[in-house]
Amino acid sequence: MSVSNSSRGRRGLPRGPHGLTPSEVARSQRERLLAAMTAAVAELGYTSTPVSEVIARAGVSRKTFYVHFRDRRECLIAAYELAAARTLETVGAAARDSELGRARLAAVISALCQTAAQSPDACQLQVSEIAAAGQSALMAREELILSLGRMLRDGLGPTGNAPSLTMMGLIGGGVLRVIQHRVRDGKLADPKSLTKELTRWAASYHPAPTAIARADGRASLTGGTALDRAIAIGGRAPGTLSLSPRRFPESARGVSTSFTAHNQRERILDAVTNISAEKGYVGLTIDEVAATAGISLNTFYEHFKDKEDALLVALELGHLRGTAILEQATASAASWDAGVREGINALFGFFFSERAFARLAAIEAPIASPQTAERARIHLGTYAQLLLDGAPRARKPPPVANEAIAAALHAAVFAYAVHGVVRDLARAQSYAGYLVLAPFLGPNKVMLAPSAGADG
Repeated sequence: MSVSNSSRGRRGLPRGPHGLTPSEVARSQRERLLAAMTAAVAELGYTSTPVSEVIARAGVSRKTFYVHFRDRRECLIAAYELAAARTLETVGAAARDSELGRARLAAVISALCQTAAQSPDACQLQVSEIAAAGQSALMAREELILSLGRMLRDGLGPTGNAPSLTMMGLIGGGVLRVIQHRVRDGKLADPKSLTKELTRWAASYHPAPTAIARADGRASLTGGTALDRAIAIGGRAPGTLSLSPRRFPESARGVSTSFTAHNQRERILDAVTNISAEKGYVGLTIDEVAATAGISLNTFYEHFKDKEDALLVALELGHLRGTAILEQATASAASWDAGVREGINALFGFFFSERAFARLAAIEAPIASPQTAERARIHLGTYAQLLLDGAPRARKPPPVANEAIAAALHAAVFAYAVHGVVRDLARAQSYAGYLVLAPFLGPNKVMLAPSAGADG
């Protein structure tokens, strides 16, 4: 939806002589462009926000836009940097003004909720839309999450038994994503209530067992080993579905036309997934998909309406496989917590062996369109629901726990998809298992693999 005529130039400079210096004019123009980009991507998504939409909302000319920014990506990154700096400043001030411990935990989460309620567009930009700007922007977002994780960690008591920075990054990512969901759904009318629930949820991970407290940094989500290469076989999700040569001999004698169509479809889905993982959804073109899949444009349109349709099918099919793998892993477990461990191992093994699909599911689908974003959220929530089925309720975790756990698991897959490799699969799985188990069993009753805390 384009901005209405009544709102065009509403924040522009006064008409006629105004007495402003050239630097003041330039500053006003830049500020309005950044505000316009933030509002536009929150409403329309970056992929549906052309420069024309931004300048219409800002009340400036196209020439003025290019005086300040090379392209819309540079404008998006600048808008993100401004929003992130304001978030860190506000949350940092709240942390400094509170006592170390639980009061600081509540203060940090309260500041995040209040900031999101006051600037919902900036919240949307920081949590999801910035992913459209590419790998460097994703790494900047990871640094924001880790900065918030440090502040949350200070609110969990002595550093020696607080969860590691990596673990707190996942918890912080979960907190941010829950807040974003509430903002997007118009359900953040009572920030105090959400603050209370999220504070209880984050506190349920303290005091952490040694394996979770000692493994610091981002070791579990970076680096590469033989283990990393061993699990990269794939073949169960889009990106690795078609094991045949790119140009399958479709005219070979005896080949079923139905099989030919099936093979074409798999190659298209593989191409969509792999190109999205490499270039982002913004850089995905049907021409490149057709060339990569070894088909004609006509063949592509015989199978899919457009690139969003193909991406949505890839998303649904990949998550269908992931759900089946998770259900199979948990079906025969002797107890709920054993089922969680088996399920986490199977689910993370699936994502770690399907790198391109992991990136599509955690990063690209949430920014492709509102429909794909909602489907991605539903699927990732389904994994959490399956893992939490049968969880004991004696400890009475806060009502937000299930939603927050789903969001934190999303943060774990997101971090893996950003970095692309895993140094220690056992540790990463232990982090995910701890995310699910601790609020229901208690932090000191979660049994972890012996190797989970080993640094190497």
